[in-house]
Amino acid sequence: MPYIIAILLIIAQNSMIPFAYAVVRPGSFLGRAIMAYLIVGTIFVIFIVKWKVKVEFGPRLSLKNFLIYALLGLGIRYAHTIVFMLFPQVGMTMLSFSEEYVNAIFHQFKNPFIFVYCSFAGPVLEELFFRGKLLTACKNSGGTVKAIIVSSLFFGLIHSFPAQFATAVCLGLLCGYIYTVTNDIKAPIIIHVVNNFSSIFESLFIALGEEYKYSKTMASWMLTIAVGMVMLIFGIRQCLVERRKRLG
Repeated sequence: MPYIIAILLIIAQNSMIPFAYAVVRPGSFLGRAIMAYLIVGTIFVIFIVKWKVKVEFGPRLSLKNFLIYALLGLGIRYAHTIVFMLFPQVGMTMLSFSEEYVNAIFHQFKNPFIFVYCSFAGPVLEELFFRGKLLTACKNSGGTVKAIIVSSLFFGLIHSFPAQFATAVCLGLLCGYIYTVTNDIKAPIIIHVVNNFSSIFESLFIALGEEYKYSKTMASWMLTIAVGMVMLIFGIRQCLVERRKRLG
């Protein structure tokens, strides 16, 4: 049953996005993007409301825990670099698109609605569905490890590019694990929001002009990965410490 619902959501999303492109005049990339996000967001809300699976909300969020989750969000953002270093062909898939199309993708985030949706609203809806609903349902029927993996793979499938799929699966694994450790949906939501916000904030600099060079030497890639891994290890350790305190 959980798999069927996840598949239905993916089908609904992929079938309705062409509709968004059809109702907006040709050539209006920004208008089509806004319509697509509105439709996708609506689909998520419907599935979240209609699927009667309890989402775990922990106690009131402390500043300490907020900072731990935010650190994890930055950590996975930087650690993602290892995917492109080990599998450069994944990142190269973006080069198959025209320069005009790639620039349009970067520039769309300057639109306030798209910036807010992709940085905040989208992550909240995705975490409520993939961790709050799907992971919980899979966990009840097949165990924790399987639930984390399955929910992460489905999460990756809603992202269109191979590069997005790879990084989304990694993010999903982290968010799923932290959700099972904390039993608090606020944890993966904060991780996801910080990951997206930092990534989109960087893309705004890419879109601003030639003075920002999105290129990395091997040394800078290694440093980025190392910083990300340290953040992840420290953050996960702190989550486990907090869990032990909570359980007594």
